Amino acid sequence: IARLLSDGSPDGGFGGGDGRRTIDFGNDDAAYGVVVHRDSRITVVGFANDAQGDGRAAVARLQRGGGLDTMFNGDGLMTARSPDGDPVFAYDAVLQPDGRLVVVGETFDGTAGKFFAMRLRADGRLDGTFGGDGRVLVNIGDGEDTGWRVALTDSGRIVVAGWCVF
Repeated sequence: IARLLSDGSPDGGFGGGDGRRTIDFGNDDAAYGVVVHRDSRITVVGFANDAQGDGRAAVARLQRGGGLDTMFNGDGLMTARSPDGDPVFAYDAVLQPDGRLVVVGETFDGTAGKFFAMRLRADGRLDGTFGGDGRVLVNIGDGEDTGWRVALTDSGRIVVAGWCVF
């Protein structure tokens, strides 16, 4: 993650003083989405492969200066698989007014994909009031479906946009 000043130069108050912060989940990782909180904390979403090479939705929350926020899941990091156990890749997130975070992406079983969404409480735990265990799958077509972006309506509904193959 890099944080820049308004003139494009590295923000020396972030990371190790060079404006950068590397987040390591232990294997191959990638970041795709970022949410900046009102208090300047930063949440990053993407995927992290486990030891077997299966992708997991990965979420990291950083403090204002770039250190991991240990109030989030105990160490600032969390990963999740889909409800059906398939690999998950997270691409975007949105912060709800109550502090809960909605993360979207895709899950893929080898032949077909589905939109994936999960909601986390402010402390980084899955929110069981969302889909029963904090995670939901939406199958739009018979082929691969991918949720790329998420937004909230004024009334609080969650809108996920992406693509699908019929």
